[in-house]
Amino acid sequence: MKAFGCVLVLVGALAVAGTAAARPEFTIGSDPYQTVFSYPHDILRWPGEALYLEASPRSLPWQGNVTSIHSRPSDSYTSNYQDVTFATPSDYTGDPAAIRSYAKMSSAMKQNGYTLGAVKDTRYGRVLLELATTSLRMNLESAGVARAPNPGGSGYVTIPFAGETRADRDEYAIKLIGARQLFGNPFGFKVHYTRRAADRPEGFTRFTRDGTAYTVPHLTWGWATQSCAHIFGYSGSNVDAFYQDSYSVFRGRQWDFQTSYEHDGNWKSGLRYRTRREDGDAYGWVYDDGSEITGRYENDPYWKDRASARLLRAYTKARFFRQGGFDAGMLFLAALNADANTRVNKLVASDEGSREGRSGFVLEANPWFNYALSRGHVDFGLLCELDRMGMQNTETRWNDVSHSEQEDVLWSTQPYEGWSPYWERFSKGREWCLATGFEADAEVTVHRGWSALMRTTVLRKFTRVKKLYGTSEIPAGGNSYQFSQSHRRDDYRNEMWMTGAFGLSYRRGPATFYLVQDLPTAYLIRQTTKLADNERTLFEHEQRRMWQVQVPSGMRLFVVYELMP
Repeated sequence: MKAFGCVLVLVGALAVAGTAAARPEFTIGSDPYQTVFSYPHDILRWPGEALYLEASPRSLPWQGNVTSIHSRPSDSYTSNYQDVTFATPSDYTGDPAAIRSYAKMSSAMKQNGYTLGAVKDTRYGRVLLELATTSLRMNLESAGVARAPNPGGSGYVTIPFAGETRADRDEYAIKLIGARQLFGNPFGFKVHYTRRAADRPEGFTRFTRDGTAYTVPHLTWGWATQSCAHIFGYSGSNVDAFYQDSYSVFRGRQWDFQTSYEHDGNWKSGLRYRTRREDGDAYGWVYDDGSEITGRYENDPYWKDRASARLLRAYTKARFFRQGGFDAGMLFLAALNADANTRVNKLVASDEGSREGRSGFVLEANPWFNYALSRGHVDFGLLCELDRMGMQNTETRWNDVSHSEQEDVLWSTQPYEGWSPYWERFSKGREWCLATGFEADAEVTVHRGWSALMRTTVLRKFTRVKKLYGTSEIPAGGNSYQFSQSHRRDDYRNEMWMTGAFGLSYRRGPATFYLVQDLPTAYLIRQTTKLADNERTLFEHEQRRMWQVQVPSGMRLFVVYELMP
């Protein structure tokens, strides 16, 4: 019998940002220890009784946002580490040591996941029970001496600074999978519950301004060595960051239900429904009276933030050709998804105060083949995906004509004249995405219980985004709010993602050991933006970036123990 341990060799190792809806190793692969994530009935191809343990530490990129932890201030922010000494300005004639300027910045998100599971045959079928916990420890540190032109005359001023932002999140999950024969064919189901919790972030910002040293608990993010004036108060400072004037501490839960059925080995189908809801205490920065630097965070006593998401996905792996150990066919997938960020009242049940909503669909038709070797297998999947996402941002506003509150009024917004930053508000929009690429996965036994494992993933995405800006007003003689467009932004992105993994497994008796190296996720992008009002183009620009690493490499070790009958 094939070693049980292949179950967890690469699970979760290749989470490429922005990937398609279907993970090939889960949907079209031939390894049941991975396809069980899409087809719960595949535990019938596992050993009848086994225990497994997974430990998966990993370092992930983080720019310091404590609410939306995967966000960046803009697409131009790609580095999480800098150590820079700035050259002396050419127009400075004094002692260079007097205006020496340098900066050191680093930020990272340490993820540690642990999973313990068991598989057992019962009179009702085969059952899998799994417990898992995942912790995220995020830390951003900065230190140095910034430099800016002297606002009071010639020369330069130096600004010693230091800062730190820390945040924690934890997840606890339990999963139950059951499978048995139904009408002569394999049938399975999965129930997966996840509880999420977070602590209030901590940190400080320390700097000297006009000879006065300040240390404030004002959190920062997006540190960069570029000329701005966001936090130190000097125009043209060569080091800067963004204050987090508000944040939310989310706690909530997620339910994931899945079922699958296989007919005659040629049609393998699955249906999945996932729902998530998290409520977050909202905190905002309040300056001390008469100060533009010192202050504190205060909890909003009346309103809280709510993040919710729903997903419905149906898919079928159809086999159209078989010759010896070679199988080929198509994977068909359709999905509906919706998510929203809303403001809800803490004290009474009422309408939402504000809502950022997104909803759309995904369609896929992916050719695939599986080739069974005498001592392993090779899987290949080609991605062909189309996504559409509609975006609408609304609020409840008082209507003076009807003397009542009117729901679903589009936000009144103004664009940022430049590349769209993370915090830019818009009224509505839509996004189209066409994705293609491939994944190749292989496992080969090389010698007496030793197996080599390899995977390569290449993804290409073409995305167009349209955002509309304007005002919502009640026109003269009207009874309700009407939206009037003032600006439009058209963004285009051409992205390529590449990653992979390789490893070794060794089986000795009932135990199997795995050592897997996850390769870095490399990222290449070309993007354009065009902002126009109703009469002319206000801003148009193109960016081309070199290959960059989005997710660093990591090493994994797994141990699996198969119980003897």
